[in-house]
Amino acid sequence: SLGKSQVSLYIASIVSKGGEWPISGEITKKGSILILSAEDGDDDTIVPRLIANSADLEKIYLIQAVTEMNKERSLNLEKDIDRLKKLCIKLGDVSLVVIDPISAYLGKIDSNKNTDVRATLAPLGLSCRRIKHKRLVHIPFK
Repeated sequence: SLGKSQVSLYIASIVSKGGEWPISGEITKKGSILILSAEDGDDDTIVPRLIANSADLEKIYLIQAVTEMNKERSLNLEKDIDRLKKLCIKLGDVSLVVIDPISAYLGKIDSNKNTDVRATLAPLGLSCRRIKHKRLVHIPFK
């Protein structure tokens, strides 16, 4: 209740339209945003906040569920990280992924264990960097 969701949607709005960052005045490159929100409703909270911040709604994707065997279920980062990676690749210009709150999407992973959370999210981060910097190569440490 300290405004974290509101701030994340403000940031998403700036990125969606290639807007200006407060304070520095730098212009960010326009990009797509994936939003996973387990606490705020799309129609009554998320979309009105994005509109209030003049977001480009065409660049915002609200991920509500995963369809598996003709049934919908909540997204689980432990199981569905590859689905998110594929979506990022398909869209090609994803600049931001908002996960609010992350604990709602971790499955059995303990959100208090930073190493477990990072290990789960690292593949998504690496994929996003590869998309953004097509020449980036990952060399595994052996």
